[in-house]
This record gives sequence, structure tokens and C-alpha cells, in this order.
Amino acid sequence: MIITIGRQFGSGGREIGEKVAKLLGYTFYDKEILTMAAEESGFSPAAMEHYDEKPTGSLIYSLYMTGAATSDNLPLNQQLAFAQFNVIRKVAQNDNCVIVGRCADYILREKKNLLTVFLHAPLENRVDNVMKTQGISSRSLAEKTIRKQDKARADYYNFFTHKKWGEAGSAMMSLDTSMMSHDKLAELIAGTVTSFLES
Repeated sequence: MIITIGRQFGSGGREIGEKVAKLLGYTFYDKEILTMAAEESGFSPAAMEHYDEKPTGSLIYSLYMTGAATSDNLPLNQQLAFAQFNVIRKVAQNDNCVIVGRCADYILREKKNLLTVFLHAPLENRVDNVMKTQGISSRSLAEKTIRKQDKARADYYNFFTHKKWGEAGSAMMSLDTSMMSHDKLAELIAGTVTSFLES
């Protein structure tokens, strides 16, 4: 069983994903995807981190998708993205897992045992979370950081999937993380998986 988690910045996606994986005994992947992709592709971990979920459009990408160009012709950030996508496909073949971000819901859309989740929360709630977790003392700076990160994630997702990031119909479950504790949300998601597997 594969669980993918899309998330607004500051909504607690990584923490909730880790809790879900622990409850179910699944392997958890977030930044771990970057390390594995760097090892398998030969790109540096620093490059993976720098370009993580940051797209740019290009004609060469369109040519690559139609088979008229090779991956070597793609801009670096797109080569790095495809290295991550390859790792996502690989881990999904071998393991029950929770994967955060990086278009995993789209990459694995043909999988039968797949639960796609999108986590969101009101901006004020996310500002509070980011100030606490990132050590930011200014509410305006926290809000600016959130908007920047959300835009980057949306642009990345929309570019590679040709879908709209965060759209209600894009995920099987869409949850407001301000409505209950992260522990309760993790239990809800894990319970959904258990019910699905038992049906």
C-alpha cells in the first residue's frame, strides 16, 4: 500500500506523514528521496536540495515528453526531478510506504493500492506553525515564506503533472490540519488505510 501526501507549507505534512508511517509500520520518504536520487543518478545531494520542487518551463521538456529529446538535453532542475521520480517508482514497487510531495500521487497514479492525501490549513494557523518550527519571530516574514514555498510547490506540481496543485479532486482525502491534532489526523489516515485493506 502506498500513501502519498501533498501539503501546504506549514500544514504539518512531514510530521503527520511520519506518524502515519509509524502507526502502520510503513517506510517513510520525504527528503530521503533526494538522498537516494543523488546516489543513483550521480548528481550531488546539494544540487538535489537546491532544486527540490522548483520547476522552470522549457520547450526541451515538451520534446522529452514526446520522445524527441533525451533526458540529458533537459535543464538541470528537470533532470533532478526525473531522478527523484525514478526513485519514487522504485520504492513504490518494493515497499509499503508513505511518500511526501514531489508529485508522487501523479507519478504513481496507476497503482491500485494507492491513497492520495492533501493536507492544508488556514493561513493564520500555518503562520503560527512556521514561526514555531522554523524559529521565525516575524509574522510577516513567516507569511512571506509560506506564500513563496506554496507557490514553488504549486508551480512544480502543475508543471510536471499538468494538473492543479491542491485542487479538491486531485486527492482522495483532503484534510484541514487545524481541525484536530496531528496525532488524531495520523490515526484517521492510518485507519482509512486499514479499512481499505480490509474491504
